[in-house]
Amino acid sequence: METLKFEIELFSDFWDKPPHIEIYVNDTKHFDNVLSKGINEITFTHECKYNREHRLTIVRKGNDNSQNKIDENGIMLEQYVELERLVINGINLRRYDLDLVGSKSVNIAEYPEPWATQQREAGYILDEKAIGVTRFSHNGVWYLDFSCPFTEFISDWMTH
Repeated sequence: METLKFEIELFSDFWDKPPHIEIYVNDTKHFDNVLSKGINEITFTHECKYNREHRLTIVRKGNDNSQNKIDENGIMLEQYVELERLVINGINLRRYDLDLVGSKSVNIAEYPEPWATQQREAGYILDEKAIGVTRFSHNGVWYLDFSCPFTEFISDWMTH
C-alpha cells in the first residue's frame, strides 16, 4: 500500500448558483460540496494498492440552462470550474515538462438540451471524450488514471 497525498486547486466562477463538485479516488469519495468563487484548495490522502490501476475522478454538477445567459449589456454570464493545479505526493502533474493532466486526463461533458441538439444541427461536432480539457463549463466527469508505486508510474510515463 502507498499513501498518496492529493492537492487539488479548482477555480470557480459563477453569477448565480455555485457549481457542485465531487472528488473520488476509485470508489472512495473525498469531497462533496459546492465551490466558492475563486480558488478552492482541496487536500486529502488515499491508500492505494501497489501494481494496480487507480482513478482520480472529478464529477462536476450544478449547471443547467439557467446558469448560462447573456445579460442586458451583452455580457455572457456563466458558471464554470477550472482545474488549476493537481499535485500528487508533491509532484505537480501540470508543470510544463510533466503535463500528465494535459496528455492523459479525460473529460466527458454532459451537454444540456436543447443546446446540444441545436449545435449538432448547426454542424458542430461535440466531443464525447476530450483529452486534457480542464475547464468544466458543462456538467460531466473528468478523470485521470494512474498506478502505484506512484514514482514508478511517473518515471514510466516520462520514458515513453
